[in-house]
Amino acid sequence: MSLRDGAALRRSPLTGGGAGAHGREHGMKGEGSSGATPRSAVQGLGAPDLDRFLVALQWIAFAFIGLLAVAGAIRNSLAMGAGALAVLLVLLTAAGARVLARHGRRTLATTLVAAAILVHAVVQAYWLPFGAPALIVSIVLAVAAVLPHFGDRALRRFAIAAVLGSAAVVLVARVSPHIEDVPSELQTAIVFLAVPAVTWLAVILLRQWKERIRGRRRPGAARGRPNGRAAPLG
Repeated sequence: MSLRDGAALRRSPLTGGGAGAHGREHGMKGEGSSGATPRSAVQGLGAPDLDRFLVALQWIAFAFIGLLAVAGAIRNSLAMGAGALAVLLVLLTAAGARVLARHGRRTLATTLVAAAILVHAVVQAYWLPFGAPALIVSIVLAVAAVLPHFGDRALRRFAIAAVLGSAAVVLVARVSPHIEDVPSELQTAIVFLAVPAVTWLAVILLRQWKERIRGRRRPGAARGRPNGRAAPLG
């Protein structure tokens, strides 16, 4: 048998040579495709995580509505009464968002809540300008709420709105005529309660998002290691 005949025999489908090469080619393609994480694999917060956040938001909003309403009635302060109504907007939006989330419309739910938080921050800066530090933190909370659900373009647009909203909070708080309507001791108490509360809500969201990213990365990392154990996550 000549060398040419032997090479042809190895390439013949009957000997399995072609099938082996074909299989190796497909195997290499399969390994390459399995190593990459498709964009659609990253999803938003699950319904239980989102509902936990919305429940916490409702309780905090309810507490501040009561605080502002009672203090406003005692002090006969229009600014604190209007501030309570502004927080009520967030409370009602969060209640509606929970209904939407239960029907699987989580992106719409988080969008409405984030928009309500952003609008609330600007409106509240007029009535309660001393609360500007907490209001700016709440804008970061709004960004954290939509982060798992928005694509690059939508997230970029909302980030621009958040930057403009934070600038508006500072500007409105500086020109507000209600800066002296609330006694300084009560101002300090409200800010002292509001900043940790809003920061805690942001931490809840960021922690849940971190856990979902960690869960997405573990299977891919485990497949990439020869002993089957996942690589440590920085």
